[in-house]
Amino acid sequence: MPRICGRCKTQAADYRCRYCPDCRKLCSHCAIRPKRGLQRFCAECHADYQRRYRHNHPERRERDVAQTYARVALYRGTLVSQPCEICGSPEVKVHHEDYSKLRNVRWLCQMHLRRVRRGIITLPSKSF
Repeated sequence: MPRICGRCKTQAADYRCRYCPDCRKLCSHCAIRPKRGLQRFCAECHADYQRRYRHNHPERRERDVAQTYARVALYRGTLVSQPCEICGSPEVKVHHEDYSKLRNVRWLCQMHLRRVRRGIITLPSKSF
């Protein structure tokens, strides 16, 4: 399937490897030099990619809103970090069980968060 450049709307130049230093010199879509260091896409093509991704994955919007809300609330101090609910570790991350309930979060360390997301362990119900 030929690639279409998001910037110039023509068929993109040949595909360039994202790991080879020689190939990183030009954007793999529009063949202009990226202003983003060693990134594969120039800023315009990256923005076009993000727009298409957001359009094709609307379910991610709710998750992104919940994560941003928690990050801003932590920064402002309206949401206070707690130790891990399972082991008591002070190094915790925010876990939303339901993205529509922005303030209902669980505090889990990286190890337990990974296990919860993989379904290895289940958390007991918590009344908020």
